[in-house]
Amino acid sequence: MNTNLKRWTTKSSHGLLDHPRMQLREDEVELPNGKTIRYLVQPYDGSGGVVIICRDNEKILLQKEYSYPVDEVLWQFPGGKIETNESPAAAANRELAEESGLRARQVAEIGAFYADNRRTSARLHVVVAENFSKHNLTPDTSEIIESEWIEINDIKQMIKKGEIKNYAFLAAWALFSSL
Repeated sequence: MNTNLKRWTTKSSHGLLDHPRMQLREDEVELPNGKTIRYLVQPYDGSGGVVIICRDNEKILLQKEYSYPVDEVLWQFPGGKIETNESPAAAANRELAEESGLRARQVAEIGAFYADNRRTSARLHVVVAENFSKHNLTPDTSEIIESEWIEINDIKQMIKKGEIKNYAFLAAWALFSSL
């Protein structure tokens, strides 16, 4: 292991943006080599997010949603924010009901990853959901989502062809594929 990898020291911090959906601050940090730089951080105080891989035999529930920043419709797994005092499993079922009208009788967490470790400490928990029933919750009005059950082998081909570009999808798929 490289012993030159040491922690940075925060010298000062000030907020740049405080919005209900995002905060942004700038820190002045000293690097281990003594150099001082300014670094942008998106503070995150929540419980993270959840990515749900719904499996029904050899099919997986995928969703398509328009992504404004990249101006494309992207494939994704259901998912969203974990509310305060909510477990990843409970968040998975709530988000699944909001986005697809389904509720899973079996939910198991298989891992987690950082959403963007260069800017935030937010973690995304990946769960596999199975054994479904209908259960509608009121959807978020800013989310217009289409759901489709797709064969696992077809998903592998979609990834190979570059049709799936969403980082959270690809990271969750790597965890799922290692089971």
